[in-house]
Amino acid sequence: MLSTVGVPMLAMILFGILESMAAPGVWHQIKRMGHDLCILSIGIAGSMFENSKLQGHFAPVAAAVTAIVVVLVNLILAAVAILVDFRCTTCAEWAKGCLSVFLGVTTVAIPSGIIVFVARQP
Repeated sequence: MLSTVGVPMLAMILFGILESMAAPGVWHQIKRMGHDLCILSIGIAGSMFENSKLQGHFAPVAAAVTAIVVVLVNLILAAVAILVDFRCTTCAEWAKGCLSVFLGVTTVAIPSGIIVFVARQP
């Protein structure tokens, strides 16, 4: 869990702090961090089946289908965050930022939840 989720998350937080020095506003940076979480979740979903315990838990076809479904769900949630950011002209920046972070955390939680669930199985 630490190598799959923890290290990439810490790197994203570090880059978010570094980018905030040049960002035009706090909510703009928060929206970007939400988008970055969505991108990070795709990497987590792709790498979660590299774990031998995860591979042993799922049948090969089920593992591939699960990975594809998780990536597609994460892409859909990322698309919603980006769509709201660019198309919702009447929304406040804080609302766009909160939605972006919520969707980003959700996309990270989906593959992380699968990892935790499988890790608890005997």
